Amino acid sequence: MTTNIRGLNIGGFHGIATSVLIVRTTLGKWNNTVQDRRLKNKIAEVVGADANHLSAGKKLLLSPVVRELSRLHGQFTNQIIRKKTLPFKPGEHLIRNVVTSEFEAAWDAKKDVWDEKLPELRREYNDYIEQDRVLLGDGFDINDYPPVDEVIECYKAEYEYDFLPVANENLAAMLDLPKAKIAKIEAAAEKRVTGKIDNAMKVVHDRVLVALGDLIAGLERHGLKADGAQRASKFSENNIAKLKEITEILPALNLTGDPALTQAANDLAEKLGDIGTAEELRKDDSKRMATAEKAKTIVSKLAGFYD
Repeated sequence: MTTNIRGLNIGGFHGIATSVLIVRTTLGKWNNTVQDRRLKNKIAEVVGADANHLSAGKKLLLSPVVRELSRLHGQFTNQIIRKKTLPFKPGEHLIRNVVTSEFEAAWDAKKDVWDEKLPELRREYNDYIEQDRVLLGDGFDINDYPPVDEVIECYKAEYEYDFLPVANENLAAMLDLPKAKIAKIEAAAEKRVTGKIDNAMKVVHDRVLVALGDLIAGLERHGLKADGAQRASKFSENNIAKLKEITEILPALNLTGDPALTQAANDLAEKLGDIGTAEELRKDDSKRMATAEKAKTIVSKLAGFYD
């Protein structure tokens, strides 16, 4: 069978199957935003509008614990899944075996805080309903609030590992089918998996190029005023934050040991590791332009790799 994963450098498909796992994640939270048709009709009557062109939503239980749980829910994705895995299919992600301990430590730390907050939500639930009764005025409807057990049940943050879905040689040997047909089934299974891995590697490649492209554009635009703009462009610390993030996470995301991405990771650390602060770059024209040129050399090595 021919494995067609661009940049593959870890022993063919067998190397991928033995060095990469699937991590299946389940995340959920209570949706404390509800649409209120009765309120919408009242607003339409007050402003003289057709109610079909309006919507009226209410935020329930604007309590610190609900806000904290919502913040944690987002962090599972943004700080863990996005930084340590690559997409495989909905709810499933690719992760290198050597990164699983980091993933578990980060996830479990968030989950510990998450689990501490749920009893607090249970204790305070009825008190915040009474607070909403006052804050929402005529918009309050007790039927908007499920029993607390149902609310708690909405909060989920779980993961489990699985192997890549590759052909099972033992099972294939037991099938009463011609060898040619078995080989065809195995090839199709491998093609499905390698296609998803190839797409995942393109995601990594694009994330590097986007971070570098935004950095270069920000450096070169600084101090220039575009047509119609009210003020000149200002290089942002956000560009540096994005660069530092991709520099930090790129080694973990290089599932296939792609030499081009390995070189990019080394170049990011060596050439842009001491990039300095946005303020320093805004003040120093020569350093700003030199930094842009360093970034362009990294882009030139990567550009076109997945075209």
